[in-house]
Amino acid sequence: MKVKELLIGDLAPELRLGTDLKGQGIDGFDAGIVHVIECWATWCRPCIDTIPHLTDLQKTYPDVKIIGVAINDDEEKVAKFVAEKGDEIGYMVASDGPVENGQERDGGWVANHWWKASYSRSVPEAFIVDGTGRLAWIGDPVEMDDILPMILSGEWDLDEHAKQHRSALENNKVRESFALEDIIHAKAKAGDQRGMIEAFDEAFAAHRALERQWWPFKLQILLQIDRPAALIYADHRVISAKPDDGHIVLNVGQMLVGAAIDKDTDTLAADGRDLFDAGLGYVLAGAIWLAT
Repeated sequence: MKVKELLIGDLAPELRLGTDLKGQGIDGFDAGIVHVIECWATWCRPCIDTIPHLTDLQKTYPDVKIIGVAINDDEEKVAKFVAEKGDEIGYMVASDGPVENGQERDGGWVANHWWKASYSRSVPEAFIVDGTGRLAWIGDPVEMDDILPMILSGEWDLDEHAKQHRSALENNKVRESFALEDIIHAKAKAGDQRGMIEAFDEAFAAHRALERQWWPFKLQILLQIDRPAALIYADHRVISAKPDDGHIVLNVGQMLVGAAIDKDTDTLAADGRDLFDAGLGYVLAGAIWLAT
């Protein structure tokens, strides 16, 4: 990740917005004012479902500035959506701002310097900036009901929550996972599937916890470029599965069976017998495992 990471307790980065689509956006964070920045998109059903909740919060706390920033979305589509919603949206909405060439991977300014920089993976994602300009909280906007009033009243122990946030990142290898994602993205863009496998192997060797998250991607690529190696890796995943990981065995089996089927004829591919037999065995074993 090329942009500076954003963690709870940090000073909030610049909020570079695009077009104001509802209300008037902001140029900076006013001292003494709590701001809520919500990353959302029109293609995200949970984001749309969150609109009434954010509208109610804005009515309940009129001194808080809530701004919905549409990220990774088409501005014209967002503008039409906001116009059609009308008064159902009772807070500010803007499109994402421009990026600095060469510094960001995809998306606009907020998508990169807020959403990706905080290791967020999904939308909607809300960021609460306290009256001192520090990032006080990150999470699903539906979870703000109890948190926002604590931040407003000064009851929120920001230093303690910042400590907990950093500890969680370390324990869950979040930084390493995002670094691997950037490498895989670049190699996929270059069409370097072998390089992707090498990157997976290096990352898994350095941080075993990453394999629990990324193994399906490695297996999927191997099924495309090296089926014998895919079978060996499938065996590895099944053998290393823990007693409570029966779903891994089932998932491995389903992936092998799927790869063995010719998508055009919906029949067994000419070179798919080994994959199908191994996959079917894993599916049955996984189903029995999960049933006991």
